[in-house]
Amino acid sequence: EDPLRLFTRVDLAIVCFSIGCPLALAAVHNYLGTPAALPIKMLFLVTSVFSGLLIGCQFPLANEIYRGSDTSLSKTAGLLYASDLLGGWFGGILGAVVLLPVLGLVGTGITVALLKLTSFRVITTRHHRHAS
Repeated sequence: EDPLRLFTRVDLAIVCFSIGCPLALAAVHNYLGTPAALPIKMLFLVTSVFSGLLIGCQFPLANEIYRGSDTSLSKTAGLLYASDLLGGWFGGILGAVVLLPVLGLVGTGITVALLKLTSFRVITTRHHRHAS
């Protein structure tokens, strides 16, 4: 399958996850002190793995898409890895210091979803412009 198409699908999955996960956690919050807490905690671990898989899927796809522009493998890997590290650092700082304390979990999830929708729009618009 086309890497760009798969990348945009993963982008949309991250948008859905960013909205759905905080809402689901808010919905089960009241049950954390009950006997039903163990399955909920297990679900939290599964959710963590799933979020890592979604984000981890985008890195090799981005490499493939960028490399398709006739760039050397080492330059592509270096540029995208540096961008990934920088984005992770900014996301960690902004998320932990600004977004979560100010907006809460649901507000942060919605903010992340809006940011991903913005990147989705930029990627699809840019691709359609270059394809024409």
